[in-house]
Amino acid sequence: MNDQIDLASRAKGFSFYLWEMQLAIRQYISTSAGFRCVAASLEIFSCYFGINSMSYTTIRRWLLYYGYYLLLHEQPKRDGDWVFINDFSIKLGKEKCFLILGASLQQMRKTGFNLTHKNVSVLDIVVTSQSNSKLVRERLELVSSRVGEPVQIVGDGGSDIKKGNCLFCQDHPGVVYTYDISHKIGCLLKALLEGDRLWQSLLVDINVTLQKVQQTELSFLRPILPRKKSRYLNISILIHWLANIFSYQDKKDFSLIGNGYVIHPESIYRLTDSIHDEQIQASLLTMIKQVFVCEDALIDKLSSILGEKAEKEQIMIIDMSKQRFLEKFGLFEQYRDFMIDLTEAIALINRIQRLVKNKGLSELTIKTIKSEVEKQDLKGEKTVTIYRQIMAYLKEELSKLGNSAEAYLACSDVEESLFGKYKYKLAERMGGIYETLFILPVFCSDLNPQEIKFACEKYNMKTIKNAFLEMTGQSIQSKRRKAFSNGYLSN
Repeated sequence: MNDQIDLASRAKGFSFYLWEMQLAIRQYISTSAGFRCVAASLEIFSCYFGINSMSYTTIRRWLLYYGYYLLLHEQPKRDGDWVFINDFSIKLGKEKCFLILGASLQQMRKTGFNLTHKNVSVLDIVVTSQSNSKLVRERLELVSSRVGEPVQIVGDGGSDIKKGNCLFCQDHPGVVYTYDISHKIGCLLKALLEGDRLWQSLLVDINVTLQKVQQTELSFLRPILPRKKSRYLNISILIHWLANIFSYQDKKDFSLIGNGYVIHPESIYRLTDSIHDEQIQASLLTMIKQVFVCEDALIDKLSSILGEKAEKEQIMIIDMSKQRFLEKFGLFEQYRDFMIDLTEAIALINRIQRLVKNKGLSELTIKTIKSEVEKQDLKGEKTVTIYRQIMAYLKEELSKLGNSAEAYLACSDVEESLFGKYKYKLAERMGGIYETLFILPVFCSDLNPQEIKFACEKYNMKTIKNAFLEMTGQSIQSKRRKAFSNGYLSN
C-alpha cells in the first residue's frame, strides 16, 4: 500500500481530516488518556488551533476499525524467521483471551531482544471459555498457514500453553518451544520461598503492619504490596521496601515521624531529689508531660529552669518518634540477615534477566553470565541455589536450540506488557471482554494514515460487533442490558 497520502484529505464518508484522525489515535495509544479524556483535550485544542472537536465514541470507532484492519492485514510470509509469543490472559467472567504475537528473529539479532510493542505484530486474537491445549495448537496452525512456519515459540509453563506448543512442535520438527525466563524464575522463587518459615512469617508481619500504620503518622513508611497474581515475579517490591526500612532505621533520624522528644521521668525525679528549691522542683515536674520538637529545645528548657547549662549525658532523653517507629517496625529486625540474602538473590536474578532479555539466549550469553558471577563471591544460601537453578534452566533451553551460537528469544514480557496496557486503558466497569479487544493491534502499529483511511472506509461497527459476536457469543454487557431492559437499571 502506498504510504504517500495527503493528510489534509478525508476518508470517504467522514468529515474529519486524516491528520485529525491520526492525532486522536496517536494521543490515545501514546498517553494514559482514555477515550473521553482524548476527546476532551481535543475539544480544548479546538479553541486555539484549527482542529475539529470529536466525541469519544467517534475516536473509539476509528481505533476499532484500524485495529480490526491490522488484525486481518496480510503479514509477510517468513518461514523460519517468525518467533511466536503466545499466552492466555485477561480472564474476566468465564472467558479468556488467547493472543499470538509475532516478531522477526533476524531483526532481533540486529537490534536486540528487548522487544517493545512496536517490534511485534498481533497475529491472532481469540476469546474462549475453554482454555486448552487443543485451542493453542489449532490457532498456531492457523497462524502458521497464514504467515509462515515459525522458528521458535516462546510462552510460559502453564499446562495449556506448554502442551499446545509442544504438540505443535511435534508436528513441526523445525520449531522449538522456549519456556519464558520471567515465568520460570517466578516458579523457581515460589518453590524456594513458599515453604520457607521466615518468608511466610515476613509476609504475615508485613500485612499486619500495613493495617496498623496506613492511617497513622507512619503511613509514609507503609509497605506497598505487590499484586496477588504473579506474586513471585514481583517480590523485589517487598525486598526493596524492607531494605529501605532498615536504611531509614540505621540513619537514626526519625524526625519525619514528628512525635518529638521528652525527658525520662526518672531523670526528673533524680534532679528534684538533688535540688531543695521547691519552685525549681515544681518547674522540673512540669517537664514530665512536655514534648519538644528537638533535643536542643529540651536542653535549653531544662537549663533555664536549673539556671545552668544542662548536659545531655546527665539525663535520659526519649525520642518519641524513634520509639513509635520501633513499636511498629522493630519486629522486622529479625529478618535483617534474611533480607540480605534475598537482596543478593534478587540483584543476581535482575542481572541475569537483563543479559538474557537484551542479548537473547545463546552460548555467548551463558558464558557472559558465568564470567560476571565468577567475579563476585555469592554468599547467601538462597542466592547460590537460585543461581544454579537458573543456569540449569538456561542450559536446558539452549540444548533444545542445538547449543546454537546464534541468539534466540527467551522472554515474553512484551505480551504481558501489551495485556497490561490494554487492561489499564480499558478497565470495564461491568467486567467481561468486549470488542475493544480489537484495539490491541493498534498499540503495535506505526499509525499509517493510508491504512487508517482504508480501514475506516472498509469497516463499520456492525462488522466489528458481528466479528466479536462470532468469536464470543453474547457479551456480559448485552446480557445485562437485555435482563434489565424493562427494569429500574435499564440504562
